[in-house]
Amino acid sequence: MKNFILTLLTALLVCTPLSTQAKNNEEKCVITLLDGNKISGKVVKTNNKKYGPNNVSNLYSVKVKEDNGNEREISADEANSLVITYDDGTEIEFMSLYAVKNFTLAKNMNKSGHRYFWLVIQKGKNLIGFASTSSITTVTGVGFMNSIRSNSLAYSYCKKGDEIAVTYYVPSVNATGGLTADIRRAFDRFPKMANYIESDDFKLKDFKKNPFGLLDTLDNLQ
Repeated sequence: MKNFILTLLTALLVCTPLSTQAKNNEEKCVITLLDGNKISGKVVKTNNKKYGPNNVSNLYSVKVKEDNGNEREISADEANSLVITYDDGTEIEFMSLYAVKNFTLAKNMNKSGHRYFWLVIQKGKNLIGFASTSSITTVTGVGFMNSIRSNSLAYSYCKKGDEIAVTYYVPSVNATGGLTADIRRAFDRFPKMANYIESDDFKLKDFKKNPFGLLDTLDNLQ
């Protein structure tokens, strides 16, 4: 199931806009606004925005043809959630959350200037996991020339009730150092989790196979 959803994510955020994927724009959607009211209709057009030094790309706004025939564009800043349903019954859910403010530590939970629609991949006991696309620089050695800019998935999470999603990464190329520290910084506000990532129990190869496994571990540690 996860492989299917990640393949769908790539299609949604990398290959083509949502509005060009289904026949005759038949994707139905329900948007829950900040005041609790719901807007339902069909997706006409979507707009992604990139954020931060790693160019994390998320859905930002959706143009909807409402059931009454009116067209309206709704941004993540106006909404709590978005559910899109394809004509084959497949549903994907997005939550509207802030990102961590640029150049601040995740543990301080300073929010970005805008909300984004984050694609929900996993729901645990206390945590929700998301996936996005990004373009990151990975250091492969010493010196300016020993770095690679590559497209990658970005993984994020929030505690239930939070309004900020915290992002961490798995580079698509081999890194020589610093990766464990980068991952730990995304979880520093949870001391037990930070200690686990620094311990011998944390295996980088297992993390690369299942980046959402960290959220299962954090759920168990709380």
